[in-house]
Amino acid sequence: MATAHGLRLETQAAIRRLINEHGQDKTEKMVMLLNKVIKRPYAPKIITPLELERDLGKLKAFVEQEMSRTESKSLKNKIGYVS
Repeated sequence: MATAHGLRLETQAAIRRLINEHGQDKTEKMVMLLNKVIKRPYAPKIITPLELERDLGKLKAFVEQEMSRTESKSLKNKIGYVS
């Protein structure tokens, strides 16, 4: 069932729950992060607010893994490690 704005009621409810749980600013930052992350290989393919709500743990794990990988490469470069 669509609403006047074309969003399904389930989608609106997911957006409300995300904002209630994480706040407006953090929810907006998560959406902006998705724009960058979704293009990366092996990133979770989160398209809708329902998927973001359901797969937020996967997104967090992916970002932490990427940060860890970047830090590891940076450290290897600093100490002169060649793979």
